[in-house]
Amino acid sequence: MKKQNVNNKLAFNKAAVTELNDTMLLDVNGGATPLVIAWAAVEGFALSVGLYMATREL
Repeated sequence: MKKQNVNNKLAFNKAAVTELNDTMLLDVNGGATPLVIAWAAVEGFALSVGLYMATREL
């Protein structure tokens, strides 16, 4: 059985609680980090250049 806290306060040990920085919060929330956004921009540019070069020869 779970041990009851007679003080009616939440009791956490340090190992149970972690402070998250902004990047960790985005990962938990399903957001994108700046590195992911930059990578997506580079990939998008490379794809558009590749499509341009492929259709230019037609």
